[in-house]
Amino acid sequence: MRLATAPNGNAPAIDAAIPSVTARHPAIVGATSAGPGGKLAFDVLASKGELSEVWVSLPGYAFPFPIPGTGTVWIDPSSPIVLGRFSVGASERLSFSLAIPNVSVLRGMPLTIQALAGSANGFRFSTPATVVLD
Repeated sequence: MRLATAPNGNAPAIDAAIPSVTARHPAIVGATSAGPGGKLAFDVLASKGELSEVWVSLPGYAFPFPIPGTGTVWIDPSSPIVLGRFSVGASERLSFSLAIPNVSVLRGMPLTIQALAGSANGFRFSTPATVVLD
């Protein structure tokens, strides 16, 4: 790809070669709640070929803090549980579910889910998803 700009005033035109342009969309997490005995459904959207690690925090208290260049951490850093590590395929979507034990005391419990996605070009935190077990 070549990028050529038109001169402005007395400035000369700039002619620069751009080897490639890569668009990376932000990492996004979505979740659908379920009750005890059901399954929580999760989707992680990230760019093809990226690696993603997905966490849930219990009891779901979100203490957001920014990390420059990477995004904001929304999961509770004192109680993260790794749900899995994945490679993002051509669909740019990871879909999976988590079985919720059939224990009534879990009803009403909030959970915050967040992913870290990226490649050698850098990693970034996803948007969070918070659900309450029905």
